[in-house]
Amino acid sequence: MKIYELPEPKDYQSFINFYRNVMREGKEEEAFLGTDAKYRIRERDSYEVDSTDISVLMEYCLFPLYAEGDRDIARRTFDILKDFSLSVDLVKLDKVTDYISMQGSRLRRYTSLPFVIETDELVRNIIESISKLSDEQKRTYTYERLCNVLDRSPLYRQCDEEKVEKILKEFKEKYYNPPKVVEL
Repeated sequence: MKIYELPEPKDYQSFINFYRNVMREGKEEEAFLGTDAKYRIRERDSYEVDSTDISVLMEYCLFPLYAEGDRDIARRTFDILKDFSLSVDLVKLDKVTDYISMQGSRLRRYTSLPFVIETDELVRNIIESISKLSDEQKRTYTYERLCNVLDRSPLYRQCDEEKVEKILKEFKEKYYNPPKVVEL
């Protein structure tokens, strides 16, 4: 494991300036989502194109702001993620699971991070929220991604294995369309 180092200030300064404007507008939640292009945070090579890249948000906004003295950013981040975890909005659930996954990945790679969000409550809320999604929502690719997270990350089963297994069983029986094998 290595020590986490912030990017060079010249690399994140424009992101921080953007995020400070977002904070002044009271639109931090919108920046976490990025579904409105005005508040979207990403880089040219970001995997996400229609929403905020959570990895970029963490590395170029949240962690540098914390390091520069905005200690309240950790609480605000948790509050936004908690709100997302209690939602039945697929994009919000996707973003909070992304954050948890990215944080976990960084914790495995680095000895410490500028701040760490406690995820137990978020994970419980996510499982409960996913179990409340409508049939229409369960037919989307985003729902499939959420089920993949439940299946692959041990955090969710450790929290409520019975409910996670029920969600995954329903997904596999009713909504999963595996690729068809074409024989030539």
